[in-house]
Amino acid sequence: MAHTLKPFRDYNEHNVINLFAVQANQDANGVIASAGTVVKVAGNGFQPVVAGLGGTGFLGAVPVDLAGGAGSTYMNVVSDRFALTAKVVPAASGSLALGITLMGVQEYDENGEKLLFSPRKAAEKGVVVSGQSVPVLTKGMVTYSGSLISNQASAGDGVYLSPTAGELSTTAGNQTRVGTLLGTPVNNTAVVNLSF
Repeated sequence: MAHTLKPFRDYNEHNVINLFAVQANQDANGVIASAGTVVKVAGNGFQPVVAGLGGTGFLGAVPVDLAGGAGSTYMNVVSDRFALTAKVVPAASGSLALGITLMGVQEYDENGEKLLFSPRKAAEKGVVVSGQSVPVLTKGMVTYSGSLISNQASAGDGVYLSPTAGELSTTAGNQTRVGTLLGTPVNNTAVVNLSF
């Protein structure tokens, strides 16, 4: 993944959605999505409480899924883990993006150990484990670093959804504009004002 968010961020917590888990394939290092992945709602999304005749009386018919075993499996032992049913997937140009992830999603640490068993280390790394809620920013300023942010772009130029799923680009075309560069990019990194 050729993109990430740097530490400088300025946003209102009211513009952060914490209802979705990222659904994507992991790479060889167990990384499912890095911070700064542009996402869109997948499937039925987040289903509200439905009361009355035929209603479920709680969050959707099935608010959580079983996401498989937490580790090794043994006869007569059940250790399933739970995952949110509301999912987001990486968005590309031509889709309606929800926002950009503020944290990465990762299964394993640098030593190949499952982060599920070490929530403190996951928090220190700024990641969540797959199936857990990932914060999605819909509006605000971030420092975005990505291979598709051109160093030839200027302050005030637009930022667009890229044809590459999950990334932002400074190349205009018929892509959806989602933000503005607040400065000239240096080493493919720039402060961006986003509004999805």
